[in-house]
Amino acid sequence: MMKKYMVGPGRLKKAHLTGFRLSADGGALLYAGGEAGTVRFARLDGAQEGCPWGRIAFHAETAADTVFTVRTYASDTLALPSGAAPLESEMRAHPPGCRDLLLTGMHGRYLWVTLTAKGGPARFHSFRAYAPGENFLQTFPEVYREEGGFFHRYISIFSVLYGDLQERIDALDILLDPMQAQRELLPVYAEWFGLKALGDDIEEKRLRALLKNAYALIRKKGTREAVEAAVSILTDAPFYLIEQRQARGCGAAGALGADPFTCTLMLRCPPDEALHQRLLRVVRQLLPVRMDIRILFETGSPALDGVLGLDVGAALAVPKEGVLDAGILLDETGYLSGIAMDEKEVRANNDGK
Repeated sequence: MMKKYMVGPGRLKKAHLTGFRLSADGGALLYAGGEAGTVRFARLDGAQEGCPWGRIAFHAETAADTVFTVRTYASDTLALPSGAAPLESEMRAHPPGCRDLLLTGMHGRYLWVTLTAKGGPARFHSFRAYAPGENFLQTFPEVYREEGGFFHRYISIFSVLYGDLQERIDALDILLDPMQAQRELLPVYAEWFGLKALGDDIEEKRLRALLKNAYALIRKKGTREAVEAAVSILTDAPFYLIEQRQARGCGAAGALGADPFTCTLMLRCPPDEALHQRLLRVVRQLLPVRMDIRILFETGSPALDGVLGLDVGAALAVPKEGVLDAGILLDETGYLSGIAMDEKEVRANNDGK
């Protein structure tokens, strides 16, 4: 039976880092470049003496001038050689740049791994170790099971390909999770829920939130609650949804349109054509049949002729008088006011000073 050991955020926190740092989510090692950096991972426990370690694999996103090397060491006891230098000298050095390493001939309950990088910036993640690493060799007669021999190395290529394929099959649940799936798959999942032509301009976090709530939105399709929920996902701006029955009641039907099959969405934020188009594409799919929506952006102080309903927290702008040197802020509702003085009064005032 092949065992798989994942080096996730918990194990990475226990690693000794020099010149490296953990990513924000704790699942990757980041190397800024320049001086050599080293990562000494916490030991892996195979739970049995003489454990046959078979393979180490990880993902590396590196610059063209980055050079990295992996060294491994296996032992049945925790009594390591005294000092770091003797241990490093006994470690097996694998070829630089390898992302998939065979550990043939390495036996021991505990496995130590060291990663060294130098040169350009790099990002390492998805570390995993296998024991024994492949099962194909065990299906052949014993005469072919020479560990580390040509046939072992040859058959390991197919064993690795099969193992990677099995990992992708095991991760299908992640591919179908809207919060973890790849960005390019999200529009496809949206169509599965019945939300079509969402466009490519929706922020990833908002698109994932929309998909997460897609089932509930479709169930409530045609209701005010569905429209308001979708708008709250697509924007953080305060908004108010007005139907014609509400507009007639407050006498604002003329400003908001007279079409009984059109509702109005008022947003309190600067005009944004991209946001306007995103909202139309999504909200129109949640409206009742024959109904449409129009979107108004509210900026500044509400005023008459501003196509705003005065029942929605609106008020008339009150002009105010501004006088020079009175410390009054003059905005769009203010005007200057002064007292005319003849030339004698001006001279008298100046002489008095």
